[in-house]
Amino acid sequence: MLRIFKLLFLIITFVSPMLTQAQTRIGNIDGDWDTPSNWSGTNVPNQIVEHAVLTYDNDMSFATSSYTIGRLQMFDRSTLVMNSGDITIGSSSTTGDFLARYDNSLTIAAGATMTIWGDFDVKDRFDLKVDGELVVKGNLIVGYDVDVDVNGMLTVEGDMDTNDRFDLNVPGTASIQGSLLMGYDADVDVSGNLAIGTHVDMNDRTSMNISGTTSIAGNIRGNRDNAFTIDGFMNIGNNATFTERANASGTGGASVGGTCSIGGSGGSFCSFATASPLPIQLMSFSANEVGQGVEVIWSTASEENNSHFEVQRSFDGRDFETLAIVEGAGNSTQIQKYEYVDAINYKGLVYYRLKQIDYDGGNEVFRPVSIKIEAEHSQVKFFLGTENLFVQHNLGEVKDFHMEIYDMQGCHWASMEEWSSTSTYTTDRNMPEGLYIIKARVNQLLFSQKLLLKRD
Repeated sequence: MLRIFKLLFLIITFVSPMLTQAQTRIGNIDGDWDTPSNWSGTNVPNQIVEHAVLTYDNDMSFATSSYTIGRLQMFDRSTLVMNSGDITIGSSSTTGDFLARYDNSLTIAAGATMTIWGDFDVKDRFDLKVDGELVVKGNLIVGYDVDVDVNGMLTVEGDMDTNDRFDLNVPGTASIQGSLLMGYDADVDVSGNLAIGTHVDMNDRTSMNISGTTSIAGNIRGNRDNAFTIDGFMNIGNNATFTERANASGTGGASVGGTCSIGGSGGSFCSFATASPLPIQLMSFSANEVGQGVEVIWSTASEENNSHFEVQRSFDGRDFETLAIVEGAGNSTQIQKYEYVDAINYKGLVYYRLKQIDYDGGNEVFRPVSIKIEAEHSQVKFFLGTENLFVQHNLGEVKDFHMEIYDMQGCHWASMEEWSSTSTYTTDRNMPEGLYIIKARVNQLLFSQKLLLKRD
């Protein structure tokens, strides 16, 4: 009985800031998020005025649905696993936060998406694994001993403010549009792409291991005993300043756009960065929806030994395919501008990135940008039935054609090499219900579309 009273007191205290405006749904039974009986009032939270609270020692999994709630809160030793589907916390007009106490974990599997229109604010010993996509419109704030693994896509539109013994592992893509602040004994490992929109602050004994690409638009400031292992590329847009003992080693390169200085007993970071300039200085990179699809635009301030760019696209922020090769300027100290139009037939979130190739085969991969395509473009459309796939187009005579079908896990289900006079193709009867990506080349133009297969 005493434990129940304590639990109710903590829930009221934790939720009280918006208790008068919102309804609180308490999940206190292990199981599926989608099951009404697992929630108080037998109502699954799915309104902007509803707050979802996971109680102590509560393990929940999220299946295939889409939900919108006002706030999500986790008590101690709780676990939430999003296997698929998406959840939106708050909205563009209503701030919604993700809050968690101690010893919790959140897993966002490939194909799943969580969007937070507020802050992601968690206490000590939190494990976050992002194989799908996590978008934080506010700040990401964590306590001590927090581990973050990003195999998919993490976007933080504010700051990432961390504490001591913070571990960030990025095999995928992480974009922090504000600053990255790290406490003591933190460790950052980047084998994918990490982009910081403003500056980085490192405290004592903080290290960065970069085998992929890390870009910092502003300054990097370190205290004592900072270590860098760089086998990929690191680009610092402005100054690098360390109190003392900042060392760097590796087979890759680093570039500092401003000054580099180390006080006290010094270190090797500045000499390492000066000796290894990056092949190009990327000024801008954007993707915009146009009448023909998506226009990808980028510019460089300077280029050295630059053979060409590969324009790449992804539907999950993790697996990228090359769409086109655009010739580089070779060696240049003048601003160079480039563009490419992707004739994509798709509605939803898409990612684009650049891969730069040197004449000697070296390469650099830049952080991706995302765009939410609001309307499908009508040059080619696909219609998926239980046994057939129909193609509709307005491109005239089809002289070149190739089409493939993939599920959302990347498994290949079919290939078609020849154009059918009926525009109809027989599909595999064993294809299960679910979402599929259709990729096609028609008359040298590339098209993609996401389709839902339902069986009676």
